[in-house]
Amino acid sequence: MAGKRKDKKGRILLKNESERSDGRYQYRYTDVFGKRQTFYAPTLDELRQKEKELQRALDNGISYSGGKMTINELVEKYLALKSRKCYSTVTTYQSWADSIKQEPFSQRSICDVTKQDAQLWFQKMQETGRAYSTLSAYKKLLKPAFSMAIDSKLLLQNPFDFRMDSVASNDTVKRNALTDEVITTLLDFLKNDKQYARYYDVCVVLLYTGMRVSEFCGLTTSDLDFEQRTISINKQLLRRNDGSRYIQRMTKTKAGMRTLFMSDAVSESLHNMIREREKQKVSPMIDQCGGFLMLTRQGNPVVACNLEVPLKKAVTKYNAEHPEKLLPRITPHIFRHTFCSNMLNDGVSLPNTQAMMGHENPNTTLTYAHPDATQAMAEMARINRQREQARASV
Repeated sequence: MAGKRKDKKGRILLKNESERSDGRYQYRYTDVFGKRQTFYAPTLDELRQKEKELQRALDNGISYSGGKMTINELVEKYLALKSRKCYSTVTTYQSWADSIKQEPFSQRSICDVTKQDAQLWFQKMQETGRAYSTLSAYKKLLKPAFSMAIDSKLLLQNPFDFRMDSVASNDTVKRNALTDEVITTLLDFLKNDKQYARYYDVCVVLLYTGMRVSEFCGLTTSDLDFEQRTISINKQLLRRNDGSRYIQRMTKTKAGMRTLFMSDAVSESLHNMIREREKQKVSPMIDQCGGFLMLTRQGNPVVACNLEVPLKKAVTKYNAEHPEKLLPRITPHIFRHTFCSNMLNDGVSLPNTQAMMGHENPNTTLTYAHPDATQAMAEMARINRQREQARASV
């Protein structure tokens, strides 16, 4: 035992252990990335307990030091891998990350978070007023971030691998496709209202093409072929959250690059927008691209918020004037849901509807489809009539 290092109590210190001048104990080691690491404990027994945890992590191929990073640090690493995704997706994920940072829970080390901890955190957030949709967004970011940590040998289990409805009640208002009656009421009101008439043509184009709002904003006159009755969808126009500048990007997915049919109603509305645009003295250029179909009163290309706000105000105005026949909440994006539902309900095949929507995955198209009870009844009646006629002819 001669020559062995001891602490002040005469206990022999093992390799890499030492006692500090302040009475605490420390252990130094080299992690799986070749970096020197140190952890501390107030007592020798607690230090050795941490050494056992370290050894178990190493035996399982897990980075003990990496597991000490906080939830916020893990999310930032995950977002760095998302940087090549489309701009709107990255922006959305970053906004979720910024919200998560405001939660004290996010300062915890990822190795200390259990599934029960995560579930209790979500329950408490809903109890304090967080919406179910907000919690779902958090989970949509945190679950894959922790999966990345598992792939990187930082953890063994994912604490966010659970069903949302098992810990929180779904208070989300279901988004429904617009009925024919609602569509007729809205379009009639817009067409005859001096204040909001300029948004009539926008609604027609979105309703009968199913394009994304950002794709509509990115449309230019060169994308329209009135002779062949086609619309080329090849880009989207966005603006930074702080409003500092416009951003022109390719479509959200490769499948988003598509050609859409131009109906008579859509053709008329597009012509109307072009005539209105030509009244502007200057045609703005974004990334050397000009000829945008719709401009704000200040002469700038419209983006999503320039359409969402006035449409909301138009519905509010209509409801104030017609309390006996209220319109539901309507956003530009609901026209895309309505288009998809109408295509499928009218018998268009899923692959063809998927192509028109610009979705890479048919399951995404199905999430946009909203069954209509009235149409379902009509379809049931039609099929039964056919079967009855077939039996009668035998």
